[in-house]
Amino acid sequence: MRWLLLLVLVAAGAGQPAPARAQTQGPCRTVEVGFSPVKNLQIAVWVEDTAGNYVATLYVTRLTGSFGLANRPGNHFLHAATRFPYGRRDMVLPIWAHKRNKSYGYVVMGGKAGNDPSNCTAFDGTGSCDDNTIAFHAGVSSPEPFYCSPSGGQITQNSQGVDVVSCASPFYGSKGAYATDGRMSLYPPRADLTSFNMYDSDEAHQFASLNDLGAVSGATPQLQRLLDPPIRWRPFNDGKYVVRVEVALESDTNPFHNYHYNVDSQQQFNSYGHDFIGQPSVVYSLPITVGDGNDEATTSSYDGYSDFDGATGTMHLPDMTITDSPGTGAGRLLDATDGGKTFRLRVRALPSCDTGGCAAPEAPVNLTLTPKATSVDVSFASAPGGIPANRFDIRYRDTPISDADFTSANPSDMTPPSPGTQGSVVTTSISGLHAEKSYYVAVRAFSTCDAPSPAAISSTVTTQQKFVVLHGCFIATAAYGTPLASEIDALRTVRDRALLTNPLGRLAVAGYYALSPPVAAAIATDERLRAGARALIGPIVDVARAGLRAAAAAR
Repeated sequence: MRWLLLLVLVAAGAGQPAPARAQTQGPCRTVEVGFSPVKNLQIAVWVEDTAGNYVATLYVTRLTGSFGLANRPGNHFLHAATRFPYGRRDMVLPIWAHKRNKSYGYVVMGGKAGNDPSNCTAFDGTGSCDDNTIAFHAGVSSPEPFYCSPSGGQITQNSQGVDVVSCASPFYGSKGAYATDGRMSLYPPRADLTSFNMYDSDEAHQFASLNDLGAVSGATPQLQRLLDPPIRWRPFNDGKYVVRVEVALESDTNPFHNYHYNVDSQQQFNSYGHDFIGQPSVVYSLPITVGDGNDEATTSSYDGYSDFDGATGTMHLPDMTITDSPGTGAGRLLDATDGGKTFRLRVRALPSCDTGGCAAPEAPVNLTLTPKATSVDVSFASAPGGIPANRFDIRYRDTPISDADFTSANPSDMTPPSPGTQGSVVTTSISGLHAEKSYYVAVRAFSTCDAPSPAAISSTVTTQQKFVVLHGCFIATAAYGTPLASEIDALRTVRDRALLTNPLGRLAVAGYYALSPPVAAAIATDERLRAGARALIGPIVDVARAGLRAAAAAR
């Protein structure tokens, strides 16, 4: 029996990376990582041992860690834009991803119909599962809780000095299905999906449970200053480590890295979004010794850079192809001055944790939520007694949150406020939400050694949005769930070529624009009304397509 048990255990561990070291907790130590990032970076912070073995991820920005930026439907060279829904960015943080070496299913365009374009063909012959276009995915789409329509319609507002983006109108998009050809991804799928419809793949229902980066995912810093508090880690054992920070920035071009990709299989949609590949990610590294004494290391030089397309985990040595000036290339981490030293990366090892022996703080108190149309203002205070809070973590989603599943909820888009003195009231916001929707918000406090408090939890309902942009073809967009459906493309073409070229046609279009938004808003969130609208619009679409085919044949 013992031999049988041994064989079972060996088989269970097959194909999994071996742990770098035994996970028996040693003395309470603290490692602090500090840097000053420019806006809009994707960042991963991790630890290796001196032999280069992966030990732990300390932090990853939430788009990559929680929202599936690097493993979602769409060819990885498709264009980008703020809150763009498609295009897997497997080139975003490749050195970290290859070093971590965790495999997940490879997400491609698809849904309940599968992911083979021949099995889910749209009327015009393009597949709803075509991974090489942002358009025509109505047959595999469902309401999108986070990303916005690729045709635009976002609302940008400034909140606490940070530009935040909300979607101006509902959008239906493909959540994807796994490729069936054996491909795997080094990045997790998105963890924010909580509701589904008949068009979603069975795999999409499991994405959240497979994403294992929720606990270390956080907001992208936007204030271009030294992180406060720093990123902290409690090592399991004393010893020598190497801390690495990989940073990537969209469209950070220079003469050596200026890549143009217009690969949308439907050429009319190449104008949506923009080229996004420029200089590849760069990595900063520092060695640190964890033990009975203090240790500190700083650097202003980067170690190397990745492949521009993320094909391997190779770290190329610094050279002239990477710009090194504030805000670009190696300058994505800015010079910071603190304690008489100037650096781009600082790592400190402290021989102890909190005076309480790594005890957890008490839960935050007086959590108050003030809803707006696309955001929620959040106010709370740290506990007035007990272990002081070192930092907060703020999470949200549209389903209830508990202590047990706190880390599976979405990290806020705003960097949590500093705690201040015990009992201090702090405020922040959660942006990018949908109007008239229920949201749950949970807040935890953490000690210096990252022991978490119980969560303070509350809920609210966002208010009505004062205006809705439905991208021109209001009712049709609501009916098909996306302005990129092939049916809408036909209607739009007839509008532009036939109606807008004469006075009576322009009058009809103006009347439609004036009367249709309330109807569109009413049907946008009701699948039965949407199906009815599609049935009514279908014959009009058929006539429009027939007219376009006749016009093409006559030319």
